[in-house]
Amino acid sequence: MKKLYHFAPMAVATLLMALMIAVFEALTYTSQVLLMPDIYIDVMAEYDVDDALYQGVDDYFAMYSRPTGIPKETFTDPLKQKELSSSSLRLVQDSIRYLAGRTDEKPEVKFDFTGLENSITDYVESYAEANNKEKDADYEKLIKNTIRIAEEQVRNRIDVMLMKKLCSSGFAQAIRKLAKYLVPAMIASGCVIILLIAVMVFIDRHHIADLPYWFGTAMFSSSLLFLIPCLILKHGRKFDGFFISDAGVYRTVTGLLYTITGDLITINGILLTVGVMLILFAQLIHLLRKKKAIKENESETDD
Repeated sequence: MKKLYHFAPMAVATLLMALMIAVFEALTYTSQVLLMPDIYIDVMAEYDVDDALYQGVDDYFAMYSRPTGIPKETFTDPLKQKELSSSSLRLVQDSIRYLAGRTDEKPEVKFDFTGLENSITDYVESYAEANNKEKDADYEKLIKNTIRIAEEQVRNRIDVMLMKKLCSSGFAQAIRKLAKYLVPAMIASGCVIILLIAVMVFIDRHHIADLPYWFGTAMFSSSLLFLIPCLILKHGRKFDGFFISDAGVYRTVTGLLYTITGDLITINGILLTVGVMLILFAQLIHLLRKKKAIKENESETDD
C-alpha cells in the first residue's frame, strides 16, 4: 500500500461521508419505497396473501358455526376472495397515503357487506319460520349481533398489514410529522455528501490519484452498516420465529420484512462492489505510476 497523504483529515472526511451515505440511503428508501404503496402490493402478490386472507375468514367462520349452529356457508358464500383481496389492497393504499401525509382522511375498510347481511338475515328468518320462533326483540337482536360480529371479523382480516390499526394509533401522528421532513432531509444529506466530496478534493488536490481510494473506502464502509445485519436477518430466517396467529398477517408482516432486508442487501451489495472497485482502481493507478517511475529511472541511469 502506498503512502496516503493528509491521512488524518481525509480519514475523518471519509468516515463522515460513510455515515452520510448511510443516512441518505435510509431516508431515500423510507420516502421513496416504504411510504409508497408499491412494495406492499408486491409483497401481497408474492406471498399469496389473498389466499391466506380468504382461508383465515373461512377458518374463523368454520369455528364460529360450531357454537352458534349457523352453517359456515351462510357467511362464506357471499364473501368472494377477489373482493376481499381488492378491499385489502385499497386499505393498504389509503393507509400509506395517510401515513405519508398525502391525505388527512383516515383509512377505512371499503367493502360491500350487503350480500353477507342478506345471507345472515335469510338464514335466521328461515330458521325462525321452520321452528315457529317469534320475531320479537330477541330475534332482531340476534340478527344485528350476528351481522356485527361477522362484519367485524371480516374487517379485521382485511387489515392484513395492520395498517388501519397503525393509522388509528398515536404512532401514526409521529410518522406523519416525520414524513414531512424526509425529502428535505434526504436532499440535505445529499448536499452534505457533495460538500464532503468537494472538501476531500480540495484537501487532496495535489494527490488526485488517491481520491478513488478514499471514495471507495467510504462506500465500502457505509455498505457494511446495512449489509451485515440484513444478511444475518434474511439468511438466518430470523423473522420466521414471529408468533402471529392470523396467517394473512403473518405472511404480510414477515414477507415485508424479508423484502426490505432483501432490497437493502441488493442496494448495499452494489455499493460495496463499487467501493471495492474504486479501491482496486486506486491501487492499479499506484502500480502503473510506480512502474512508470521505475522505467524513467532506468532510462536516466542508462543515459
